[in-house]
Amino acid sequence: MAAASSCSDIIPQEKHDVFLSFRGEDTRNTFTSHLYEALRQKKIQTYIDDKLERGDEISPALLKAISESKLSVIIFSKNYASSTWCLDELVHILQCRGEQIVIPIFYGIDPSVVRKQSGIYADAFVQHEERFKGTKEGKVLAWRGALKTAADISGFDSQTIRPESDLVKVVVNDILEKLNRKLQIARGLKGLVGMEKHIQQVELLLCLNSLDVQIVGIWGMGGIGKTTIAEVVFDRLSSQFEACCFIANVRESEAKHGLNDLWNQILRTLLKEENLCMATPSIISTFARERLRRTKSLIVLDDVSELSQLEPLAGGDCNLFGPGSRILVTTRNKRIFRNGADDDKIYEVKELEVDEALELFHLIAFRNKSPPGDYTTFAKEVVDYARGNPLALKILASVFSNCRSKEDWESELDKVKKFPNQNIQNVLRLSYNGLHQNEKDIFLDIACYYKGECIADAIRMLDASGFCANAGIRLLIDMSLISIKGHFPRVEMHDLIQEMGQTIVLDECIKDPGQRSRLWTAKDVGYVLKHKRGTQAIECLGMSMDPITDLDINPSAFKKMHNLRLLKLQFERHSYSKSWVNKVHLPQGLKCLPQALRILHWDGYPLNSLPSKFCPDNLVVLHMQGSRLERLWDKGLKISLGSLKEIDLRLSKHLAEVPDLSESPNLERIDLEGCTSLVQLPLSFQHLAKLTRLHLDDCSNLKILPEMPGNLKVLRLDRTAIEELPSSIWCHEKLYELNLGTCKELKNIPSSTRRLNSLLYLRLNSCLSLEELPSRLRVLDLRNCKSLGLGSLPVELPSRLRFLSLGYCKSLGLGSLPVELPSGLMSLDLRNCKSLGSLPKLPWLLKELDAHGCTSLETVSSSMRTAPIQGRDQYVQYWENIWPGNEELVFINCVKLDQRARSNIMADAQLTVMRFASRRHKKWNGTKIVCPGNEIPKWVRYQSEGCSINIKLPPHWFRQGFLGYALCIVVAFNNYTPPPDFKYPYFCCGAHHKTNNGHKERCDCDLDISLPDDMILNSDHVFLWCFCPYFVRFGITINREDSEASFDFMLYQHTDRSRIGKNKEPIDPSTVRVKRCGVSLLYAQDLEKLLGGIDEDVVMEPKQVVEEEDFIIKTKRGRDESELSGSGTTASFKEEDNDQLPPQSSKRKINIM
Repeated sequence: MAAASSCSDIIPQEKHDVFLSFRGEDTRNTFTSHLYEALRQKKIQTYIDDKLERGDEISPALLKAISESKLSVIIFSKNYASSTWCLDELVHILQCRGEQIVIPIFYGIDPSVVRKQSGIYADAFVQHEERFKGTKEGKVLAWRGALKTAADISGFDSQTIRPESDLVKVVVNDILEKLNRKLQIARGLKGLVGMEKHIQQVELLLCLNSLDVQIVGIWGMGGIGKTTIAEVVFDRLSSQFEACCFIANVRESEAKHGLNDLWNQILRTLLKEENLCMATPSIISTFARERLRRTKSLIVLDDVSELSQLEPLAGGDCNLFGPGSRILVTTRNKRIFRNGADDDKIYEVKELEVDEALELFHLIAFRNKSPPGDYTTFAKEVVDYARGNPLALKILASVFSNCRSKEDWESELDKVKKFPNQNIQNVLRLSYNGLHQNEKDIFLDIACYYKGECIADAIRMLDASGFCANAGIRLLIDMSLISIKGHFPRVEMHDLIQEMGQTIVLDECIKDPGQRSRLWTAKDVGYVLKHKRGTQAIECLGMSMDPITDLDINPSAFKKMHNLRLLKLQFERHSYSKSWVNKVHLPQGLKCLPQALRILHWDGYPLNSLPSKFCPDNLVVLHMQGSRLERLWDKGLKISLGSLKEIDLRLSKHLAEVPDLSESPNLERIDLEGCTSLVQLPLSFQHLAKLTRLHLDDCSNLKILPEMPGNLKVLRLDRTAIEELPSSIWCHEKLYELNLGTCKELKNIPSSTRRLNSLLYLRLNSCLSLEELPSRLRVLDLRNCKSLGLGSLPVELPSRLRFLSLGYCKSLGLGSLPVELPSGLMSLDLRNCKSLGSLPKLPWLLKELDAHGCTSLETVSSSMRTAPIQGRDQYVQYWENIWPGNEELVFINCVKLDQRARSNIMADAQLTVMRFASRRHKKWNGTKIVCPGNEIPKWVRYQSEGCSINIKLPPHWFRQGFLGYALCIVVAFNNYTPPPDFKYPYFCCGAHHKTNNGHKERCDCDLDISLPDDMILNSDHVFLWCFCPYFVRFGITINREDSEASFDFMLYQHTDRSRIGKNKEPIDPSTVRVKRCGVSLLYAQDLEKLLGGIDEDVVMEPKQVVEEEDFIIKTKRGRDESELSGSGTTASFKEEDNDQLPPQSSKRKINIM
């Protein structure tokens, strides 16, 4: 039997500890026998072939023995290369190298002879080449390659380790060490899930083929699996290095023994000298340094917490280690790499996905992958609590594995939620302990109050508390304690880390909340305020008022809280309304507030003024939305507000006057939105030199606006009674947002606003004619401009315009739009422009076009058919960064569209779907294309009558570049009117994936289209969107052979606007039904073809008759029709062609069939 079969073809069960490969006539009775005996005495089960070599090929039993060994020792001797038997063994050993450890020993021969096949090895290969000439030349080449590979593996040389007894001792000790570590890792891997993707990423960063000395970091929160990843990588790769060293718990080791001892431990291990000792890490003997430079080393430093621990390796002399050396560092503190590893060499370990977390929990808690049915809900609750942290999952799984009944589980769950597990807490708290006081305070404030807040708002509040917020937040990010996520960035914190922070505060005084520095639960806050239990220990007091009923506060509740800097009694943001129900009461008034107060945030404040004894010298932020304030202070009081930067009194309907703020030179923001009793503003506003934002929208009785300060950047006056604006407004060079929507009393607007050089956002709806607009304008909102028609807009809009809203402009008709829209326009709103008959050429960057209700619209050109190939990189950058949201082309009820217009819309739809699917960061669903019509585009390859389709996928369908699916339905509307009360049509697709091994996946993808309740639909419409399954978005591998995918399309409508996707009800099938459906597989290569320019016949092939082995699309009609007929239809298509891209042209051609 040839030794060319791969190790994976043979059962990989390990029965032997060590396999010995040797040339019998050279070493059987000498070194090999001594080594075998030493291994046997150490109880290491060793396979040795005692039979004399016979024949040209090794036996299957020997191949099996190699595959079933944990470690192979190759003893290269003078005549090893002359034996084809030995060379076949060597090839098979190296094929199994990924599963086992390989140690070469060069016995009486120089490693370079083996590597280069020189000397006696050259003579042996002359004979092999002569013998196998013309028959097995490939085998000879494989032998040569195997010898070179094996010679490059770190091993032992009998010429440098003498006498032979010492060589035996060193080899046995090394085998013992490697087997122990392999066993340790194997035991650890037994309970690991999702490890392979981490290993692959780290190995990619290590760039093992490079000769440079490189440092790679593994970074993440405590318990996330950094050490385990490093251990597995070390075990896999250590055989490829000449010297290896794994230093565990560096943080703890330095604390116990000092940095010098740590450095000596590394040197002793790498140089294999037990007694080596250096005085300091910076002083290394010249000889030791030279030896290190000649050694290809793998060093792992686990749990490094300070830069000083890494400096001896990362700083100073970059030539300290031999070519190809690698240093792998695990840490919670990203800052330790600032002088060592680049950002692209740092691997961030993320939490386990939900399915991975459940699998890990099941393995430990239930000792298998599937819990009893009754316990599934319990398991999900625990996994949800752990939020993908492997350490927490393991600890909790061990705890719950001792539960014997449902009652035990319920009790343990309740305990975990009330009393955090101490083992988990101890691991996480190490990160907090290493912080300075500024960062500790910021961390605790975020854990108690600011998790989930907009990062800009959180920074402002933390700065207002007197902290160095920017510097502190950057450090907390680098320490893996918080993260900033989202297109609108928010402060995120793992639930377990938040729990750890809150536990630190609770530990300050477990029994008495009045003795803690921070209070955040309604229970504790209510107790302290109602019973006057506050003390000077309290620095922050805040809670959400949504869950409480009614709370009466003692008038002297704050008297002893001398150090209170933050008071935050707020409603959740989503519950803001113009009719709040106040839940906090002051039946006896409020005598005082602490002078130390920096942030006063009290939604629905129940009194008509602030306490007269309140001295707000330190107040920086005053937020009192929805209050009953009539004025801030009683008349006649002179109040110093020198520190005040923000006032937010929005929705305070009773506020009749704003005080003289001339003594508040630091004011930057004032929000008085919805203060409907406010009639005028004080003249002192014009002297607020630092004021940048002023919100007066919905101040419906505000008629007079004083002169505004020159630094103003945002002015919102929507729905006010303003009759005239100060003339200076039109000269404010720093103003970048001006809102004048629905200012019905406004008498005059200048025809030119070009002097507003910084203006980016302009909203008007009483304009008669606009001749010139600011050149930098980004957003122009002219919705509901009843008079907007021919000549109302400039002939040329600003070139930087990105958003243009012209919805509900009923007079907007022929010639009202400019001939050419700005090339960078990304959003165009034309809803219910009922007089509009045609659209101009649309910009190719356009991402959102809503033209529903344009009942006169007939012609639409393609926005993308002539997309320039130059700038394609910038195009991709727009998708990823500038526009992370939806891509929409909506033409609902545009019933007059001609056939060419519909074809153009579907041409754009193909590229819209493809480019969205190719994004790196995908939302669940982000494309919506709707157009009148009753045919599915022919480029949607698999089509069916009815609402269901089942596909038998071709071999290798899940190849590189697979992006997801394009989904398409034709919906028939019959006198359909969307119901009122925020009910919306909701199109829902359930996708099932079935593989040949019985594996099933269900993926839900939703398409929601909102419709005005006064619209009546009586025509067919085509709906098209894309769907990226979770296993693509998260890189999860499923079985890729002989898979099936089925799609069922069901129509729903929302019953509650605030809970989209939660409350759904079926739509009456007599008014709305799915007539046809279609699916197409999307690949990155197809996008390249579309962008590159392709002949029409290549873009999408027509349907063809195919042979039996081609994949089949099984289709079935709608449910009712299927039940009647009991049969379905079958359509067949050829698999997509993946030819090389043709030469790119400057313009793109798309074939719509």
